[in-house]
Amino acid sequence: MEFNPNPNINPDTNPINTQTHSNGYPVPDNTQPQYSQPQYAPPSVVYQNTYNNGSAPQYHYGNPMPFVIDQRYYQEQQQKLLKRNAEKQKISKIGNLMGASLVVCLLMASVFSVFLVFLPNSYVYGSNFALDALINIFYSVVVVGLTFFVFGTILKKIKDPSTQNKPYSFDISYSGAKNPKKTALLIFMGFGGCMAANYITSILIMFMEALGFDSGYTSMQDPSNIYDIIIMFIGTAIIPPFVEEYAMRGVVLSALTKHSKALAIFGSAFMFGLFHGNFTQIPFAFMCGLVFAYITIITNSIWPAVIVHAFNNSLSCIDAVLRLYFDSGVADIFYYAVSIGALVIGLIAFIIYFNKFKSEDKSLFKEDNTILTAKEKTSKFLLSPIMIVATVLYVIEAAATALTASML
Repeated sequence: MEFNPNPNINPDTNPINTQTHSNGYPVPDNTQPQYSQPQYAPPSVVYQNTYNNGSAPQYHYGNPMPFVIDQRYYQEQQQKLLKRNAEKQKISKIGNLMGASLVVCLLMASVFSVFLVFLPNSYVYGSNFALDALINIFYSVVVVGLTFFVFGTILKKIKDPSTQNKPYSFDISYSGAKNPKKTALLIFMGFGGCMAANYITSILIMFMEALGFDSGYTSMQDPSNIYDIIIMFIGTAIIPPFVEEYAMRGVVLSALTKHSKALAIFGSAFMFGLFHGNFTQIPFAFMCGLVFAYITIITNSIWPAVIVHAFNNSLSCIDAVLRLYFDSGVADIFYYAVSIGALVIGLIAFIIYFNKFKSEDKSLFKEDNTILTAKEKTSKFLLSPIMIVATVLYVIEAAATALTASML
């Protein structure tokens, strides 16, 4: 028994007109009074009207359609659903792997902390500048660098169904930027952005301290000789910027770029802030991470971000050197001169850059993949199970650090 969408119509006494539209679909007999004109639109028109909002094609203008349902609609809807699910799975997979890398970093850092307790008294961590610097170098290279190298390698070996099961590709290059003038403007903008983040963080710290809250952040020791100065620059302004940019921009951002550049910028900055582990550095690192990620996306190279990152870290080293050979007044003058100068130059670079390259950046950030919305992509990354675990653990670590500092 065949289905009759309207039992009041007898298909034997109400034959369908054999005329067809140009697209090949039959045209119902317009002489039949049982249906109004709008419901005789061909399935291709109904499909066009209903495809974007996901409505089913069985009904048109509130009435059953008397013709065969467009099978192409169902096929494309099914393909769309499969693509959506595949996209969600891939983004969630990246979130789980990157969350696992954060958890491993935290566990390894905890093991090192326990190990430091058993060092001889003459080499107690926090009282020997050279030892502290060497431990920081070891932490950057082994804990951060090696961990993200391993998880990045695992991600690269996972087959990607969207590319005929070829290995997962990373999009960020390790070669130099191709446009020197554009890159120079971005670097100056990056300097200014980091200084702006520094001032914003200082305001946040003042606000927290006014409420009686101590974030628990402690700066490095001051060097006492030329050897301390050398190792300080190596352990602060050279190795960490490269290792951290490799981890956050070379691995995290690069893996997310193919899904969404906006997600890549936000996701890598979120992880960058999180893994600094205290309530002072988390907002500062997050804001700087946004700057580093934007520069990396525009130039398709990690090196401009490495330069800006190294400059930002070197300021604290220079400040320590000035306090060693001069007084705190000279160091303060230097800091304010450099930071205000970087803000002014960064603003000028910003104006020049967006007047000249605005159209290029707009096309660069145009999302080709519109299967998922930006909100859906971000939620699948941040709410992947292991990323949630990592976030909770780092927030607990930051809270414990602040609580310990407040009790001392």
